[in-house]
Amino acid sequence: MSRLKSKELKFLIHALDLAAKGCLCDDTMCTVARKLFDKDDNVTFVNPSILGIVLNGLVTVNTEEIRTILRSSRSEFILIPVNFQW
Repeated sequence: MSRLKSKELKFLIHALDLAAKGCLCDDTMCTVARKLFDKDDNVTFVNPSILGIVLNGLVTVNTEEIRTILRSSRSEFILIPVNFQW
């Protein structure tokens, strides 16, 4: 097995281990998403902290900041990892 595949396998095992322990916290979810997609030029990773908080079913969002990200991205996909907990 090549070193690259070995590193990828170790990361995937670590990610599965984290998921098996329960709901992923925001930091872990972002770390996993970055590891999986950060090197892909077709994906723009957006830190979910731009979304603010959920209150009474509504999310506080700076729409101008999101609009800027969407307009300036040259990627095919824009990834904003969101963690829903009830």
